[in-house]
Amino acid sequence: MAFFRRNLNLDHAQFRRAEKQAAAQGVSVNQFVRDAIERHNNGTDLSGHLSATRDQLEQLVDEVRLEHIQLRQDLKHDVAQWRASLQTDQAQAIERYEEALKRVLHAMSGPSTPGSAAAPPLGARPMTAPRP
Repeated sequence: MAFFRRNLNLDHAQFRRAEKQAAAQGVSVNQFVRDAIERHNNGTDLSGHLSATRDQLEQLVDEVRLEHIQLRQDLKHDVAQWRASLQTDQAQAIERYEEALKRVLHAMSGPSTPGSAAAPPLGARPMTAPRP
């Protein structure tokens, strides 16, 4: 790796802190500064990457919200169709039942078959004495 010589403007306190940190890490001040710059650059890159990732996640959340809204609308529409279909089926079933009931009542109240005597009403029978 080729190094370029550049001057850094640090005040005395900053330089002393850098020396102490470098000594604590067991590296030279130059290596400490290079590492600090690398960490800063990586942090900046990471920050940009995190920002882009956050934007992508926000976009995905928006898409999921829109899909959720669409699914709710579709579900409401399906429920309304199902309810209308159920009401139609119930109305048709009731109508069939009423028609069948009318046919049964009409058959029961119609004239009796020829040759068979109609049963006399209950009140027309003479009273008989009880049997022992």
